[in-house]
Amino acid sequence: MTEHSNISSIDPTARQAALSTARELKLHRVLVPLDGRPAAEYAIPFAVMLAKWFKSELTLFHTLRPMHPARGGRPGQVRYPDALHDRGSSLASAYMEEVAYRLQPHDVRVRWGVATGDTAEMIATRSATGSFGLIAMTARQRKRVHRRFQPGVLGALWQLTAVPLLLVNERRVHINGFPVEEPRDIIVPYGVNSIAGDALPMATALAGASGARIRLLRATDKEEVEEPPQAAQDAPTEQELEQEEETPPAASGLPDDMEAVAEWLKKRGIESVIEIVRGDVTAAVAQRQTDLPRSWVVVASRMRAGISRSILGSVTDHVVRELSGPAVVVPAASTALRRHHRAHTVSQKPPDTP
Repeated sequence: MTEHSNISSIDPTARQAALSTARELKLHRVLVPLDGRPAAEYAIPFAVMLAKWFKSELTLFHTLRPMHPARGGRPGQVRYPDALHDRGSSLASAYMEEVAYRLQPHDVRVRWGVATGDTAEMIATRSATGSFGLIAMTARQRKRVHRRFQPGVLGALWQLTAVPLLLVNERRVHINGFPVEEPRDIIVPYGVNSIAGDALPMATALAGASGARIRLLRATDKEEVEEPPQAAQDAPTEQELEQEEETPPAASGLPDDMEAVAEWLKKRGIESVIEIVRGDVTAAVAQRQTDLPRSWVVVASRMRAGISRSILGSVTDHVVRELSGPAVVVPAASTALRRHHRAHTVSQKPPDTP
């Protein structure tokens, strides 16, 4: 695939379709949470790339720990502000202004905000009620035992967000001052579960804007794509022969829906490839991104939480933590709808309401 330095070299059909899809997905607004650590800024170059593709506005966002609740004083008593919180607010504001200033040469619209409250709760609520289409942030990898007792921001946000996440693993992706290159491939695990198709709109928007090729990746057992030995030995019945003539098998044993998706992408000017891989989907996706350095992964997820996550696990969570490049996690439609309702309910409560 040829490299391109600007969007003018991209297929006009794909570009127009990408902009239309991006508008539907609200990708013109991107939230970028920052906590002051240098590693947290690894997501910024990717957010800037999105802003240039879709003419998006970036909102830098920082949260402070909640202030101590105000106590009722005696009549005539003077209440002084929380000096520690005021100092933190001033430092956070100065930091946000400094990062926004550094982004001025990139010619992107940037806003910033500082809020007080639980970090994951504030990010989830602000992104849902503020009509953001994407949260771009650095994923801090933690050991499984630590995630169980202290889930961290990503673990807590995983249970709350209604908005897709663009995640950059801070231990595996190192910017070090080098420019971030546009992706050549968008890897989409397909056929993993019934909600895999929910990732396609996001994948098509990214591929159409960047000119990347979509790789539909399906991990499967060997028996699913090769004819069983006994089928070749047994003579087909007359009824089976008639059925074969009416419904010929899909090429290479691929399911019809994946070929239909490939044709659907072709009509939108997007090149696609269908790949069948053996074994665990987590390892397969991570390996393909390692083999294709300039690649992103887009995957849909139910974002299980609580007991269901402990029992059933989360394939997407395992995939994201093993990747060497960016990953976009799209909440399943039913999950996003439920969490949008929750976020709007939470935002309407008074600050001190539990």
